[in-house]
Amino acid sequence: MDAKKIIDKFKQEQTKWIEKSKDYSSMDKFQELGNKAYEKMGTNKDKFKDGIEGLTRFIKMTIDYFKDDFVIPKKELMMIIGGIIYFVSPLDIVPDFIPIVGFLDDVTVIAFITKQLSGLIGTYEKKDDVKKDIINIKDYIDVEVNEIEEEK
Repeated sequence: MDAKKIIDKFKQEQTKWIEKSKDYSSMDKFQELGNKAYEKMGTNKDKFKDGIEGLTRFIKMTIDYFKDDFVIPKKELMMIIGGIIYFVSPLDIVPDFIPIVGFLDDVTVIAFITKQLSGLIGTYEKKDDVKKDIINIKDYIDVEVNEIEEEK
């Protein structure tokens, strides 16, 4: 299945993924999702570097949103979280158990969302405090969640 077919199919199902994103509208719930994404990234880091970088950026943006450090309009937030859910889901357009191709559709969807949100991403990357040197997203998730919990 080529990238265009994957994107077309994702557009048809996009409402389903965005609807599921409502279940992750708190930092606690999002932390669970972020950790699942991190686990899946771990086994595929070297194969699809660009997709992993896009996914990592989305996780950082969403954490900063929950910390009130970055504003993401609701529609865009739901698109980001929906994309992360899609990435984590083993049964999507191309099931993950199919070698290489099963992960390629996930990366294609992340790339599609990245393109759709390029303006928002550009704004995010211009922030003075963007932590570009963070390699381990799981540590970032855990540290940021702990900071939020300490503030409560």
